[in-house]
Amino acid sequence: LADQIKSGAVGEPRHLLAYRVGPPPGWASWYMDMRRSNGVIFDLGIHDIDYVRWVMGDPKRVFSSAYVGEGVHTHGQVLLDYGHAEALCESSWMGSATFPFTTYIEVAGPGGLAHVDNRTNAYRLFGRDGEVTLDPYHEDGYVRELRHFVECVRDGRKPSIGIEDALQTLKLALAAVRSAQEGAPIQLR
Repeated sequence: LADQIKSGAVGEPRHLLAYRVGPPPGWASWYMDMRRSNGVIFDLGIHDIDYVRWVMGDPKRVFSSAYVGEGVHTHGQVLLDYGHAEALCESSWMGSATFPFTTYIEVAGPGGLAHVDNRTNAYRLFGRDGEVTLDPYHEDGYVRELRHFVECVRDGRKPSIGIEDALQTLKLALAAVRSAQEGAPIQLR
Protein backbone atom coordinates (compact mmCIF):
# COMPACT_ATOMS: atom_id res chain seq x y z
CA LEU A 1 0.00 0.00 0.00
CA ALA A 2 2.78 2.44 0.88
CA ASP A 3 4.49 1.75 -2.46
CA GLN A 4 1.22 2.42 -4.29
CA ILE A 5 0.66 5.66 -2.38
CA LYS A 6 4.20 6.84 -3.05
CA SER A 7 3.84 5.97 -6.76
CA GLY A 8 0.83 8.30 -6.98
CA ALA A 9 -1.85 5.63 -7.47
CA VAL A 10 -4.40 7.67 -5.46
CA GLY A 11 -2.81 11.06 -6.03
CA GLU A 12 -1.64 13.08 -3.05
CA PRO A 13 -3.27 11.50 0.04
CA ARG A 14 -5.99 13.71 1.49
CA HIS A 15 -7.54 11.30 3.97
CA LEU A 16 -6.21 8.23 5.73
CA LEU A 17 -8.33 6.05 8.01
CA ALA A 18 -6.71 3.32 10.09
CA TYR A 19 -8.00 1.15 12.86
CA ARG A 20 -6.63 -1.63 15.01
CA VAL A 21 -9.01 -3.52 17.29
CA GLY A 22 -8.49 -6.49 19.56
CA PRO A 23 -9.07 -7.78 23.04
CA PRO A 24 -7.08 -6.27 25.92
CA PRO A 25 -3.62 -7.76 26.32
CA GLY A 26 -4.35 -10.28 29.06
CA TRP A 27 -0.84 -11.69 29.05
CA ALA A 28 0.62 -8.67 30.93
CA SER A 29 -1.28 -6.89 33.70
CA TRP A 30 0.89 -3.75 33.47
CA TYR A 31 -0.96 -2.75 30.28
CA MET A 32 -3.90 -1.79 32.51
CA ASP A 33 -1.75 0.72 34.39
CA MET A 34 -1.84 4.03 32.50
CA ARG A 35 1.42 5.21 34.07
CA ARG A 36 3.25 2.15 32.80
CA SER A 37 1.64 1.53 29.39
CA ASN A 38 0.09 4.82 28.23
CA GLY A 39 -2.95 2.76 27.22
CA VAL A 40 -4.28 1.57 23.91
CA ILE A 41 -3.06 4.56 21.88
CA PHE A 42 0.48 3.57 22.79
CA ASP A 43 -0.01 -0.19 22.46
CA LEU A 44 -1.98 -0.43 19.23
CA GLY A 45 -2.36 3.10 17.90
CA ILE A 46 1.37 3.79 17.69
CA HIS A 47 1.66 1.36 14.75
CA ASP A 48 -0.88 3.27 12.67
CA ILE A 49 0.57 6.61 13.75
CA ASP A 50 3.93 5.34 12.52
CA TYR A 51 2.42 4.24 9.21
CA VAL A 52 0.77 7.64 8.72
CA ARG A 53 4.11 9.37 9.31
CA TRP A 54 5.72 7.02 6.79
CA VAL A 55 3.30 7.84 3.96
CA MET A 56 2.19 11.40 4.83
CA GLY A 57 5.03 12.90 6.87
CA ASP A 58 4.77 14.79 10.14
CA PRO A 59 1.43 16.47 10.94
CA LYS A 60 0.93 20.05 12.11
CA ARG A 61 -1.19 19.09 15.10
CA VAL A 62 -2.78 16.14 16.85
CA PHE A 63 -6.14 15.93 18.59
CA SER A 64 -7.18 12.80 20.46
CA SER A 65 -9.98 11.45 22.55
CA ALA A 66 -10.05 8.30 24.62
CA TYR A 67 -12.47 6.21 26.61
CA VAL A 68 -11.15 5.37 30.06
CA GLY A 69 -12.02 1.95 31.46
CA GLU A 70 -10.49 0.66 34.70
CA GLY A 71 -8.23 3.74 34.85
CA VAL A 72 -6.60 3.24 31.44
CA HIS A 73 -7.39 4.36 27.89
CA THR A 74 -9.10 1.32 26.37
CA HIS A 75 -10.35 3.01 23.19
CA GLY A 76 -8.75 5.95 21.44
CA GLN A 77 -9.16 8.12 18.38
CA VAL A 78 -6.25 10.19 17.10
CA LEU A 79 -6.76 12.86 14.44
CA LEU A 80 -3.57 13.97 12.72
CA ASP A 81 -4.03 17.33 10.98
CA TYR A 82 -1.84 18.25 8.03
CA GLY A 83 -3.72 21.40 7.04
CA HIS A 84 -4.39 20.08 3.52
CA ALA A 85 -5.02 16.49 4.62
CA GLU A 86 -5.96 14.43 7.67
CA ALA A 87 -5.53 10.99 9.14
CA LEU A 88 -7.75 9.30 11.71
CA CYS A 89 -6.29 6.42 13.71
CA GLU A 90 -8.61 4.45 15.95
CA SER A 91 -7.46 1.78 18.38
CA SER A 92 -9.43 -0.33 20.80
CA TRP A 93 -9.07 -3.03 23.42
CA MET A 94 -12.84 -3.13 23.82
CA GLY A 95 -13.29 -6.27 21.72
CA SER A 96 -14.19 -9.49 23.46
CA ALA A 97 -11.61 -12.25 23.83
CA THR A 98 -13.27 -14.04 20.91
CA PHE A 99 -13.11 -11.05 18.53
CA PRO A 100 -10.20 -11.50 16.11
CA PHE A 101 -7.42 -8.94 15.97
CA THR A 102 -8.39 -6.61 13.13
CA THR A 103 -6.47 -3.99 11.18
CA TYR A 104 -7.63 -1.77 8.35
CA ILE A 105 -6.02 1.10 6.46
CA GLU A 106 -7.71 3.23 3.81
CA VAL A 107 -6.09 6.05 1.86
CA ALA A 108 -8.06 8.43 -0.36
CA GLY A 109 -6.82 11.08 -2.74
CA PRO A 110 -7.97 12.82 -5.91
CA GLY A 111 -6.92 9.78 -7.99
CA GLY A 112 -8.80 7.10 -6.07
CA LEU A 113 -8.98 5.10 -2.87
CA ALA A 114 -6.87 2.15 -1.74
CA HIS A 115 -7.21 -0.05 1.32
CA VAL A 116 -5.75 -3.07 3.04
CA ASP A 117 -7.97 -5.16 5.30
CA ASN A 118 -6.57 -8.09 7.27
CA ARG A 119 -10.02 -9.70 7.47
CA THR A 120 -10.12 -10.24 3.70
CA ASN A 121 -6.35 -10.48 3.17
CA ALA A 122 -6.61 -8.12 0.24
CA TYR A 123 -5.23 -4.87 -1.04
CA ARG A 124 -7.74 -3.05 -3.21
CA LEU A 125 -7.26 0.06 -5.29
CA PHE A 126 -10.24 1.90 -6.74
CA GLY A 127 -8.64 4.27 -9.22
CA ARG A 128 -9.24 6.09 -12.45
CA ASP A 129 -8.56 2.93 -14.45
CA GLY A 130 -10.85 0.63 -12.48
CA GLU A 131 -10.29 -1.73 -9.60
CA VAL A 132 -7.18 -3.76 -8.72
CA THR A 133 -7.19 -6.48 -6.04
CA LEU A 134 -4.05 -8.18 -4.73
CA ASP A 135 -3.25 -10.55 -1.85
CA PRO A 136 -0.18 -9.10 -0.12
CA TYR A 137 -0.34 -11.51 2.82
CA HIS A 138 1.62 -14.38 1.32
CA GLU A 139 3.93 -14.20 4.33
CA ASP A 140 3.33 -13.16 7.93
CA GLY A 141 4.51 -9.61 8.71
CA TYR A 142 6.12 -10.69 11.98
CA VAL A 143 8.19 -13.29 10.12
CA ARG A 144 9.38 -10.64 7.65
CA GLU A 145 10.18 -8.26 10.50
CA LEU A 146 12.23 -10.87 12.37
CA ARG A 147 14.01 -11.95 9.19
CA HIS A 148 15.01 -8.32 8.50
CA PHE A 149 16.34 -7.96 12.06
CA VAL A 150 18.39 -11.17 11.82
CA GLU A 151 19.77 -10.14 8.41
CA CYS A 152 20.80 -6.74 9.77
CA VAL A 153 22.63 -8.31 12.71
CA ARG A 154 24.19 -11.09 10.66
CA ASP A 155 25.22 -8.91 7.69
CA GLY A 156 26.01 -5.71 9.60
CA ARG A 157 23.35 -3.75 7.66
CA LYS A 158 21.38 -0.77 8.90
CA PRO A 159 17.70 -1.45 9.57
CA SER A 160 15.25 -0.13 6.99
CA ILE A 161 13.70 2.04 9.71
CA GLY A 162 16.15 4.24 11.57
CA ILE A 163 16.16 5.26 15.21
CA GLU A 164 15.20 8.85 14.31
CA ASP A 165 11.94 7.67 12.70
CA ALA A 166 11.14 5.60 15.76
CA LEU A 167 11.86 8.56 18.04
CA GLN A 168 9.60 10.90 16.02
CA THR A 169 6.77 8.36 16.10
CA LEU A 170 7.25 7.95 19.84
CA LYS A 171 7.02 11.73 20.35
CA LEU A 172 3.88 11.89 18.24
CA ALA A 173 2.24 9.02 20.15
CA LEU A 174 3.09 10.74 23.45
CA ALA A 175 1.49 13.95 22.14
CA ALA A 176 -1.61 11.94 21.16
CA VAL A 177 -1.91 10.47 24.67
CA ARG A 178 -1.42 13.93 26.19
CA SER A 179 -4.11 15.40 23.91
CA ALA A 180 -6.57 12.73 25.05
CA GLN A 181 -5.75 13.39 28.69
CA GLU A 182 -6.06 17.18 28.32
CA GLY A 183 -8.98 17.14 25.88
CA ALA A 184 -7.28 19.68 23.64
CA PRO A 185 -5.29 19.65 20.39
CA ILE A 186 -1.50 19.70 20.59
CA GLN A 187 0.32 21.96 18.12
CA LEU A 188 3.37 20.15 16.78
CA ARG A 189 4.93 22.66 14.39
